[in-house]
Amino acid sequence: MNKMFVGGGKSTLLKILEFVRLYRRGLSLVKTIYFNFKVLPINYAIKLPFALGKNIEIQGIGNLKVVFKENIEPQRFMIKLGICNTKMIPLKGTWSLLRFEKGAVLVIGKDVLIAPGFSLNIYNNAVLTVGSDVLINFRNKIYCKNSITLNDHIRIGWENQIYDSTFHFIYNKKNNSIGNCYGRIEIGSYCWITNRCTLSGNVLLSPYSIIAANSLANKDYSQYTTEGNMFAGSPIELKTTGVYRIFNAEKQYELFCYFKNHVNNKTITMDEKFNIYDYLTTK
Repeated sequence: MNKMFVGGGKSTLLKILEFVRLYRRGLSLVKTIYFNFKVLPINYAIKLPFALGKNIEIQGIGNLKVVFKENIEPQRFMIKLGICNTKMIPLKGTWSLLRFEKGAVLVIGKDVLIAPGFSLNIYNNAVLTVGSDVLINFRNKIYCKNSITLNDHIRIGWENQIYDSTFHFIYNKKNNSIGNCYGRIEIGSYCWITNRCTLSGNVLLSPYSIIAANSLANKDYSQYTTEGNMFAGSPIELKTTGVYRIFNAEKQYELFCYFKNHVNNKTITMDEKFNIYDYLTTK
């Protein structure tokens, strides 16, 4: 009995510490409870898989259907919305928006974080899919009117905008036609969308791709079957291949330490035992 009591006490303490840590990072317990119990069946809601920040405006929550990705069992605070890991911008007065219209569907995995200042809109009968291990940094805007899919292990930097529709129809007098304003966006696993990029309309991006800052992506790029594609420009063009973002946090920390102590070195040459995929895993 004593061992059980100690184990249970430790578990409770860890839960308290986790809550305190998230509270300091902006957690709103009221909004967290409200959101979970509003969009999830009670057996999932009591686990509180969604953690919401204080400065989030919520519209049309009754329209939203949440579906967890296959084989994902809800866990406490596995999806964080409007909560930051590191305070890198002034958060006072920084609000986020969750807006859902009739028939909106959110399909989501685990280990998802969307930092404060976001605007996430899912329109009528649209489906937004977010995989597992996805980080979306500060002040991003996502407007889903048809279908947007962000696969696993994606990193999205600052102040990007992603929308699968032009929002308005355009008449072309030359061929007497009106084009479809709805598109589809799918970003492959292990992609890195850097800062202040726009993804608009029909955008299909292969895994292990990088889009450079201040770029515009507006078409299907999945024909590039090479790995490690670097795109840049407005609209983007393929600039080079065989370049990869380092996703492994431990390896990245080692690299930070190395270059901090070797500031005159521009690059580091890896030995013959080097395996790029050891550096890409997020574990």
